[in-house]
Amino acid sequence: MTPDPYKGRSGGPGDPNNPQSWNRYAYVLGDPVNWVDPAGLDNCAPGDILPCAIVVTSGNTPGAGPGGGGGPSNQTAQEKGQHATPNPSGYTESLASFTQGLNLFLKSAESTACKGLPNGLVMSLSAMGAAGFGGTGSGEAVFNFNTGQISVFGSLGFTSGYAFPGASLQTGFIWGLGQSNNSYSGPFTSVSVGAGVIGGALATSSNGLQNPFNLSAPLVASIGAQTPGVTFAYGVSYYSNAVNVGNLNNLAYELLFPEIYQYMQGYQSLCGNSK
Repeated sequence: MTPDPYKGRSGGPGDPNNPQSWNRYAYVLGDPVNWVDPAGLDNCAPGDILPCAIVVTSGNTPGAGPGGGGGPSNQTAQEKGQHATPNPSGYTESLASFTQGLNLFLKSAESTACKGLPNGLVMSLSAMGAAGFGGTGSGEAVFNFNTGQISVFGSLGFTSGYAFPGASLQTGFIWGLGQSNNSYSGPFTSVSVGAGVIGGALATSSNGLQNPFNLSAPLVASIGAQTPGVTFAYGVSYYSNAVNVGNLNNLAYELLFPEIYQYMQGYQSLCGNSK
């Protein structure tokens, strides 16, 4: 005795061997954790091709054939009272698609983060010769996080603004340095501010006095100690060509600048050395 004699066969709806199937109003045999029924036809494994693993056969329907008023027909698994079985490949494909999307997202996030990270460090000692409008000069060491290259530079320039003559010792980060410290050469436009013994500066590559507002990479932001006073000055300086003195990947410099070396290692681990 089954709720539906026509489908009361082993494995199908109304299966006498599966009491859960007797309730024709139960969703996917009362097992929504492992089955779905998006097409309203049968319980399907997630990832199955809808409407649930169609099985195409050629034959006669009940009562078909000569004298039966019928002929060859295609029967689905549902018509034959068969249930689709879980399809492990569906889970695999879904997981692969999710993993691929997650990898693309992480690569995009990583690329965005790396563009915002500095890829160089500078240590500078500078001096200003006069208040108002005067001259300035500096000696600077640049550390490249992409390659480990260490270079020194000298600069001379002009400043205008409100500042007391004196000296400044600063450390800062560089963005857009590239693979070579040679990009640190040439004219730079800068703004310096300070109060008391604390001073800072922003500087970026430019066309110098010819066009000081045509700005480009690299960009430098630094902070440090200055001669006591108040500083607010604008200037243009010209940097010498790079004089390479070593590489952070050499053990001697690794031991001499351990913090800078560790930062370089972290940067290269996250971003590589392609920037």
